[in-house]
Amino acid sequence: ADCGPLFNPMYGSVDLPSGTQFSAMATYMCQNGYRLEGSSSSECLATGDWSLEQPTCIIYGLLNICKTLKLES
Repeated sequence: ADCGPLFNPMYGSVDLPSGTQFSAMATYMCQNGYRLEGSSSSECLATGDWSLEQPTCIIYGLLNICKTLKLES
């Protein structure tokens, strides 16, 4: 089964080293300053579907930076 192409999430990329056939794995990454919301990988199933929904890349907000600084201090 071929699961078809995947598209880069906005502010990120998807790597398909094994293509889009059954049992292929897709790995998602985000650009610096963004975090992945959702799963970082998905598998091509025998049904021709990807196992998980495409994630999104969310910009790190000031609130997250403040929380990180408080945790480190």
